[in-house]
Amino acid sequence: MPTPAGRRHAFTLVELLVVIGIIAVLVAMLLPVLGKAKAAAQTIECANNLRQLGIADSQYVNLTRGWHFPGYWGARGNTSGSGMLAYNYNRTFPGMYEFRKSMAQPMIPQEDVANKGNIIFNYVTDACYCPGAWYFDYSYYAPLNAHVRPMHYSYGINVEGVDTDSHLWLRQSLDLVLAPQADWKLNDPPASAHEYGSFAGYRAAQVKRPAEKLFMCDALWINVNMHGVSNKADSIRGYEGNYDIVHESHDVKTNGIDIYRSTAWRHSNNNYANVLFFDGHVSLTHKSALFTGDSHAGTAKGDARIWKVLE
Repeated sequence: MPTPAGRRHAFTLVELLVVIGIIAVLVAMLLPVLGKAKAAAQTIECANNLRQLGIADSQYVNLTRGWHFPGYWGARGNTSGSGMLAYNYNRTFPGMYEFRKSMAQPMIPQEDVANKGNIIFNYVTDACYCPGAWYFDYSYYAPLNAHVRPMHYSYGINVEGVDTDSHLWLRQSLDLVLAPQADWKLNDPPASAHEYGSFAGYRAAQVKRPAEKLFMCDALWINVNMHGVSNKADSIRGYEGNYDIVHESHDVKTNGIDIYRSTAWRHSNNNYANVLFFDGHVSLTHKSALFTGDSHAGTAKGDARIWKVLE
């Protein structure tokens, strides 16, 4: 029977199902492509962030006549016999005036307790945060209208050989012969006549083969070393820290996990980390360049060729 003029033919159920099926297939095809594009964009943004951090460090080297940014530093009064850590939340490089000025970070006064400045003075904007890192809630500093978050879970500085606090464990990452500036005894009381405390950083002249040595990288903590990519048998504190096992965890000596020195190969299907080398170049580096052995078999150990800055 002919359809009256002006009346539209309605879709049948079969036709609707066919259209829906076609749309579903297209979505299934496009989603992985869009996901890969987003991941690639995050990797590029992360690499650009590290390049800017490298530029900031080069300015610091010029300013200090040869010293790179330290991962952390000690303070006089932390006696070597007390077992106190040289590391302190308030003594890490994101809070340094020179770092914040070079990276155009908001200058949040530490003494502004009313606005939590004593806590967030060393927090950073997204320019210092890997977009692929675990999302950490922003803190808002109202006087400067700034949204910031801790850099700890984004990038870390290599402290292999100058890791002062490893003296409290097995001293695996401390070499006082080649790096006397990291001696924990420099944190003895003022009577020792030391002007400054220990310095978990390197003089440029101490860095051997700077194009091959890791300076900063994707990380789960503000400081990294070769034992942070190892399985627990070779870790500093006897916990698991290899990223293949812990992923984007934030456990510190909890649930068998310790991210205290962990590197994060969070890019390209969790196989690559962006690495800033001491000569200033950034490379997307496969995890196999960071450790030897099999992480899933518990035999992973940091590869000295990229980690040991002083050798």
